[in-house]
Amino acid sequence: MQRDNRTGPVVFPAAPPGLPHGDGLYQLADECICAITQLLPALYEFNLQAYHVTDSALSYFSPKQTSTMNVMRLQSCWEITNHGLVNIVHSLPNLTVLSLSGCSKISDDGIELIAENLRKLVSLDLSWCPRVTDAALEYIACDLTHLEQLTLDRCVHISDIGVGYVSTMLALHS
Repeated sequence: MQRDNRTGPVVFPAAPPGLPHGDGLYQLADECICAITQLLPALYEFNLQAYHVTDSALSYFSPKQTSTMNVMRLQSCWEITNHGLVNIVHSLPNLTVLSLSGCSKISDDGIELIAENLRKLVSLDLSWCPRVTDAALEYIACDLTHLEQLTLDRCVHISDIGVGYVSTMLALHS
């Protein structure tokens, strides 16, 4: 772990030199999330692009972060599934921004969970989530009434029917 003095963020390396690839890399990524949640309990924004983070890593978020964390961006976290979203919605119910861009194992069931539990969301990015379909957009349209921004780039199973659902959302910006 090191601090970048030019920009100020704490930088966690993906893998130290000499670490074997495979299961050990998954464990390292999850343990880095554990360290972040313990060392930074008042974290406001969490941005992560890590291919090897699993659902277990999301269990490290706790009620300590509930009052402070408003923004979570998980990009290209290929091992995150709907089960990991259970941890997010229970630990971080006050999120206003959530990006799951490239989290390819997230499906309509996970989006239903988000829509039912993260009612304060104003921005949701589901780009490059190939398992998201029109059903997810129906959940979003029914439950996320404060949503102002919805990104669906490269969601290949979205049709005009799904777009029709979200077209009824008055808070969405054109």
